[in-house]
Amino acid sequence: MSLRPHRILVRALDRSGNEIGRTTQLVNVPRAAAEGEILLERGLDGQPVAARVTWESVTQAKPRRFDVTFDGRRLSVKDLSRFPLPRHDGKRVHVLVVEMEFSSFERVRLERAFGGGIAENATSELTAIPIAVGKGDPDRKALSGAFSADGEPVPVSAVEAGPAKVTLVRSARADEWFDPSKAKPGSDSAGPGSLSPLTPTLSAESRFVEREPGRFDMALGEEDQIRFLYPVPLVSDESRLPTNLFPASPYYFTAEHGGIPYLLRSYTMSFGENAPERIADAVAVAALQVAGGNQPRAVVLICSNDPADESQFSATVVRDYLRRIGVPLFVWCVGAGNCADVRARWGDLEEIGTDTDLRRAISKLKKELKHQRIVWVEGSWLAQDVVLRHPIEGVRLLAGR
Repeated sequence: MSLRPHRILVRALDRSGNEIGRTTQLVNVPRAAAEGEILLERGLDGQPVAARVTWESVTQAKPRRFDVTFDGRRLSVKDLSRFPLPRHDGKRVHVLVVEMEFSSFERVRLERAFGGGIAENATSELTAIPIAVGKGDPDRKALSGAFSADGEPVPVSAVEAGPAKVTLVRSARADEWFDPSKAKPGSDSAGPGSLSPLTPTLSAESRFVEREPGRFDMALGEEDQIRFLYPVPLVSDESRLPTNLFPASPYYFTAEHGGIPYLLRSYTMSFGENAPERIADAVAVAALQVAGGNQPRAVVLICSNDPADESQFSATVVRDYLRRIGVPLFVWCVGAGNCADVRARWGDLEEIGTDTDLRRAISKLKKELKHQRIVWVEGSWLAQDVVLRHPIEGVRLLAGR
């Protein structure tokens, strides 16, 4: 089974075969948890007389609340499937705004401008292209004319460093290595609990508690964000389509909360003993999430040598997918010297059995994030389709075919 980014183009033709509209949908690329679109219904004179709103959410069939405004004035709308528009002057530009809320973390704001002779189908889009840089730090001027897509030059609008976003996919089978209750008293050898001195449970307010010795060791950058995702899918029966949701930490951690070793020892989720895991699928979902932030990014898989993985996609397919969308993958196998099965599936990895091993792995992650940049190019492209027109010393594309 393949897993690749694609672009779907849909064209609307009249009876004579003339194109009267088109739309595109990118598949297997970062998308919001909820999306929507405003469609205009026109009268015999060609002027909009009503509007329809379509939407899709991964968790809810319908928005739990919504708000509609026309040129800043709130409209009384009971049904988004179709509602009339106020009488208006077609020679002026008007803006219709629809805001929908599906859950506490799923909100959508839609805008549609029309009238006044504006080209409603005209768009100005930018695509984020992740790159890695060497010793130099090229700016927009240095990278101008360096990229192309479909054989044509692609203008560069900006180059950003920005904070990084990292998701740690954490197998529950690896958690015992960070569980202080599993440690053998007086033992300094590698084994369950050897990566976990006693620490309190982490909460959203933990950044404000008294600083403990070593808590902030091996933190990422000050504004970098870390999130945990567990490979135990929960099935949502409220969506229009069958949906598997991988549970994640409800917020992103930063350096204010602590370093990576502390976060690993302090934040856990329980799913019951021997809960089936879909590790490769979770890695793919995590990659979509971090890529959607259009920031320096990485996914870290933390697992043991337990081969049980009930994923729909193989590790090979998922690795190739991450390469195509430009998300570096780091595999940390806890249990040094006992990672043969993980290496056979995932390839290069870091074997971690002691704090020293963990620090070495974190250093490699920090080095990768430090050298990442985001290049904004004009147009709507798949990241894998944008290439360097000629080699540039110290510049490497993260996404590719």
